[in-house]
Amino acid sequence: MKSAHHPFHLVEIFLPLNDKTIRIWNTSTGDAVLGPLEGHTYRVYSVTFMPEGHILISVSGHRSIRFWDLLTRQPIRQEIETGSEVYSLAVSLDGMTIAAACYDCTIKIYSTATRALLRQCKGHSGNVLTIVFSSNGRCLASVSADRTARIWDASTGHAMGGPLRGHTSYIHSIAFSPNGQYIASGSEDRTILIWDVETRETVELRLICLRNSNKRNVLLLSSSLLVS
Repeated sequence: MKSAHHPFHLVEIFLPLNDKTIRIWNTSTGDAVLGPLEGHTYRVYSVTFMPEGHILISVSGHRSIRFWDLLTRQPIRQEIETGSEVYSLAVSLDGMTIAAACYDCTIKIYSTATRALLRQCKGHSGNVLTIVFSSNGRCLASVSADRTARIWDASTGHAMGGPLRGHTSYIHSIAFSPNGQYIASGSEDRTILIWDVETRETVELRLICLRNSNKRNVLLLSSSLLVS
């Protein structure tokens, strides 16, 4: 589940695990705003908005990234073929690039204008599960089934230092603080680690007792508040 602003309302997008459609809901009333958006042939893994708000991007198990115009409620024809299943998407704040967390252990970065593959980030030894851009768009953070988090230079695809280790099970959530100084990672080991990006050391460990049985997770980090 992800939230975002777009021209209709403040909405949430609800993605049932075994549903191949996308539905948009008004969070104030609980009413459906739009949908179902149909066209995926496998369950939908991830959705995100482009910065302009009326373009939605989605990915499912069919190894392609789809674009939807919410004004016309129709898919935009040109898709991005990834060659691998994609578990999560992130869009840079300027809307120029899309990053895809792939099952082949890579992160693929594409141009939104041309749909061309610009670069790949390689270093994880397990499926990349979630990715996020820093607020200034210069860095990407990723987490993987290999139990590590990594930070990447978004402009080159090169790793910024080695892997961040500390979790004892696969990591499913990642978030930057607004100032980019910290990242938080949430794991199936039921812990959240907070890392200093510059020193690459953990600054806090939080134990959590809840288990999300459908493995769809949200992690938000601010200067004073952590939401998981």
